[in-house]
Amino acid sequence: MSLPRLKLLSTIVEGDKVGAAKELCEYIKMYCNSEEFMAAYQKKRSDSKPTTEPPRTDDVILQGMRDGIKDLEVALADLRKAPKDNAQSIAMFEPMLEEQKAILAMYEDPTPNKTKWEKDFPEDPAVVVKAKLEQYLSLVATVDFNAKLSDPGKYKIKKFVNSDYESKSPQWKACYRAGKEVNTAVTTFVKAWLQGDIISSTKTKMPVSSVDANKGNSTSVKAGTSLVVEDGNNTHEQNTTSPASEPKKSLMARVKSKAKSIINE
Repeated sequence: MSLPRLKLLSTIVEGDKVGAAKELCEYIKMYCNSEEFMAAYQKKRSDSKPTTEPPRTDDVILQGMRDGIKDLEVALADLRKAPKDNAQSIAMFEPMLEEQKAILAMYEDPTPNKTKWEKDFPEDPAVVVKAKLEQYLSLVATVDFNAKLSDPGKYKIKKFVNSDYESKSPQWKACYRAGKEVNTAVTTFVKAWLQGDIISSTKTKMPVSSVDANKGNSTSVKAGTSLVVEDGNNTHEQNTTSPASEPKKSLMARVKSKAKSIINE
């Protein structure tokens, strides 16, 4: 359940990338509100449901963990009495305490596998979609679209002049490659989506096509005739005397097909 990486848009032929981004966003929202998506999600949720649980942790071990957490809480309380002097120690112990609490909670849970499954695959997929949309907004807000790249090196690879950016996540770099204008359009769309229903109670049906989008569009027609291009999701009427538009339609179809496959992963 991850939204398509926007670097896909950078491969679209020169043209209206912002318009293509908006079209892809509309498609993603339509798919997430479709019967097809609901069926795919419920199947994945059902297939992922755990059938076993790990052995219960011994009570003596659990009590030892509880005692260790109490000792750590006491130590932190003493450090916080002089926060300026103990800032470094506090910064080290606070995440340690939270980690120990999380581990204890997992060991105390009689059904940890089920708990994780319910978190990863909630009954309502809108919870997951909303979280992913919010995750994108948080990520894109950190992207420096003015970041400079070095000249291509020996292997024709460009790198960020700011070396810190080289350690950024693939998603961060994908947003950067898509560009500010594309991400501005996507951000506007995502914010508007979050203000309404994430998934409507009324589900739609995705357009049916007789052509597999992964196989591309058929071009075995005579020049000068009109044909219907079925890209796997939408139907477009084109005139074969304008072949320049075909690569863009075919590519957009592949992007949409890839988007659907990524969402269903």
